Amino acid sequence: MHEAVRCVTVINAPGLRLEAAEQVSEVHIVATTSDGTLLSLKAPEPSHSVGPWQVVQAVKSFSRKPVTYIRYLQSHGYVLTQADDGVGLFELATLGGGGNTPLQPSQPPALRLVGKTKNPTCFCVNRQETLLCVCTKKKLLIFQFFEGEFNELNEFPLSEAVKRVEWCGEYLIVAQKREYQLFNLKTGTYSEVIPTGKSTPSPKILQLPYNELLLLKDNVGVFVGLDGKLTRKFGVSWSDAPQHMQVIDPHAIAVFGNLIEVRSLHRESSHAVVQTIPLKGVTFCSSNVPGGRGSLLLGSQSSIHMLTAVPLLEQITQLGKSGEFEEALRLCDSIADEDHVWRLTKSSLHQRYGWALFARKMWGEAVRQFSLSSKSPRHVLRLFPSVLPEAARAAVASLPKLPVLKDCRFPERSEASDAPAFRALLPYLEEQRRRIKEICKDGGGRDRMEHNRRNSFGALENGDGLIEDAMEEGWGGVDLIQLVDTAILHCYLVLESWDALLAFLRADHHVDSAEAEQVLQMKGHYIELVLLFRGLGRHHEALGMLKSLVIRPDTFQVPPHETTINGIKGTNASIEYLLGLGEDQDGLVLEHSKWIAKFDPEGAFRVLTNRYPGLSPETALAHLQENAPALRNRYLEFLLTREADDRLAHWRDKLAVLLLDEVVAGGESRRVRLREILSEPLGLSPEWILSQLPDGGLLEERALVLRKMGRHAEALEIYVGDLGSEEMALAYCEDVYTAAAAAAA
Repeated sequence: MHEAVRCVTVINAPGLRLEAAEQVSEVHIVATTSDGTLLSLKAPEPSHSVGPWQVVQAVKSFSRKPVTYIRYLQSHGYVLTQADDGVGLFELATLGGGGNTPLQPSQPPALRLVGKTKNPTCFCVNRQETLLCVCTKKKLLIFQFFEGEFNELNEFPLSEAVKRVEWCGEYLIVAQKREYQLFNLKTGTYSEVIPTGKSTPSPKILQLPYNELLLLKDNVGVFVGLDGKLTRKFGVSWSDAPQHMQVIDPHAIAVFGNLIEVRSLHRESSHAVVQTIPLKGVTFCSSNVPGGRGSLLLGSQSSIHMLTAVPLLEQITQLGKSGEFEEALRLCDSIADEDHVWRLTKSSLHQRYGWALFARKMWGEAVRQFSLSSKSPRHVLRLFPSVLPEAARAAVASLPKLPVLKDCRFPERSEASDAPAFRALLPYLEEQRRRIKEICKDGGGRDRMEHNRRNSFGALENGDGLIEDAMEEGWGGVDLIQLVDTAILHCYLVLESWDALLAFLRADHHVDSAEAEQVLQMKGHYIELVLLFRGLGRHHEALGMLKSLVIRPDTFQVPPHETTINGIKGTNASIEYLLGLGEDQDGLVLEHSKWIAKFDPEGAFRVLTNRYPGLSPETALAHLQENAPALRNRYLEFLLTREADDRLAHWRDKLAVLLLDEVVAGGESRRVRLREILSEPLGLSPEWILSQLPDGGLLEERALVLRKMGRHAEALEIYVGDLGSEEMALAYCEDVYTAAAAAAA
């Protein structure tokens, strides 16, 4: 419970025999007595001081019958009255004491009765104050305001007396003995809304400020829309059927025999009493001001009391101090004019509500409240010190503990039972990371992040338990994005989100390298550690670790984790790493392709041929000559398919020499490729090639070399005499002839 409204006595004068009252301005009240007197009351000077109001004018014999109800038409400056002789109207300016009006006008106010309204049971005015509905015992009358008069528009017969009526958009809601009905003015037809209930002494209909009405059924206020349909699953439950019911938004007010109940209009648990005020003998209540804003007058025969709403920010502060955060936040949402103070207040409420939920280990809802606060993520991260870098962890440990969490144990990464806390934290951190990166991308991000770093907590309201960080560099000089990314890394590890962890480390990140290296190594996440090193440019360490995982996996102090074992895949991880290195890392490529060539020659070949930009061909050939000679021919073949024309002859000569050596050494399978090379233009001397051929062997190759030297007769002798193939000789002659003809052309 909290103080939502305040009750002050306006006047207390035994013997007045008051019948009705209405506040027409902050300093002016109009009241009537049972003898037909009209009273004008003025607030004490200055208007905010406490004290009884003064009767500044009394108009005797104002009405022939006692006026039992008053309604002020603010947009027109007129006042409506209800008495047995009819609904009356007078101009407020003719009554003394009202604002700028003279205290004693030359002519007292004259009450003019609206025609056909004798013996009214009730009346109401629409929100625009242009239409008047009056219900008598047998008629429902509609009037329109024009130039200080209400002129009749329509008349409808009534089969049953109407106890209460109120405008409902284009319709009317009328309350009869047993039910509330929606009356269509165009067709003159009724449709049932809800029953009035069995114990309702008199029906009540209130206009609410958001196109809703509140109808009293027994002891429950029921919400309906402008179409007469129910709008909410809950209602306002009173302790009993009230004598009077009114609204001071965002609360409903009910008057009973000896007290007033105040309940919320905006919470499902509206059965909870917001406030009770002892007050006896209330016999009348001022009109339901459209929108339910302002003050409410309650009166008896001898006194008038004024209920005024406590400023919403003051109510919110009360609720926050008592730990009623949900109701405080609902009140925040009912404030129409959002300003800086409102935003700070609401942000602080979300933060403090989150702390209260955190202390009860309601992790998900706690983090949701934190996310609705505008405070820095540092306020959340201080509750999870185990996910912070060491420097930030030490800085947080030096901060005073929040009073609401003084007996609370913070979640630990090592405790399996705390995993739900980190599961709740992770989505919050990922969202904060996205926002921080957007700020940086939009420009000016570094200045804003520097400000965020130095002001860990910022300038905050006093008394909300937040401590401003006095350190010049914030939490050990750690940037906010680094705090968030390091915490995300820890959450992935705690929750065993291995795929997400790998994707996170492959992308751009800002994790604290020392913290990440330590925790990954302690858990055997070496593939993840390699990705960390790669992002930091520590390629030598990364490749060395990959080599050890392939060659000497048993030398690690902590055995490789399953994700590392699955991620290594032999030499593939090292090969992919080398392929991604730039040309400034050629030395590392040469160093690590050596051991790869021993275990996986095909993989080493991929490193030399698929990397871009790759090693120079000369460097690669020299490297292969020393570490993988068997790959030289294949590498030269690769060069012949990729190199520019001006270097083809050079690589062809090198390939010819290698093939010649291989074939001479007994590599029979390479003879076909050697003959293809010898058939093409070469920079090598034919005489030198001929000198390398063994006597009596490699006859077809010898014939091709003799052709290059123009010694055709000797070549034909080899085909016919040594090989015994006239067919090969004829083919030789045809090739020579065709080439000569092409050259001559």
